[in-house]
Amino acid sequence: MKAKLILMTTLVAGQMSGSCAAFDLSEITQKINNNEYKQMTSVLVAQDNQLIYEQYFNQGGVDVKNDMRSASKSLTSMAVGLAIHEGLIKNVDQQVMTFFEDKLPLENADSRKNNITIEDLLTMSSPLECDDWNNASRGNEERMYLIEDWTQF
Repeated sequence: MKAKLILMTTLVAGQMSGSCAAFDLSEITQKINNNEYKQMTSVLVAQDNQLIYEQYFNQGGVDVKNDMRSASKSLTSMAVGLAIHEGLIKNVDQQVMTFFEDKLPLENADSRKNNITIEDLLTMSSPLECDDWNNASRGNEERMYLIEDWTQF
């Protein structure tokens, strides 16, 4: 579902240029209702700071909480792009630890952490062991939930 949410967001954003007339929103509704986009729970489209399309599907609703982690990765990438554009971040090759100097030294020191870049995090390709499908992995997400300070994890 997460990838499909991003796909749908990309489809809508990419197809809309200037006017919704260029993009048939009823086609999205039909495809979701026909199960072409399985598990889609909501589609909201804004144009010119106005909500112009809001539709809920598959037990979705305005009060339903969704797991937004994958969608958040796309939003984080956009925010990083804006931060680079505004000069707040040099580029994606910047080492991440420079942003956490107040957390040093880390409790779980690992020299590889010093070399992790923004790009490594955005592409989920840091050199650290992190296999959420393997409970024995040192970086398994479930282990992080037990730690109060996730930066130290």
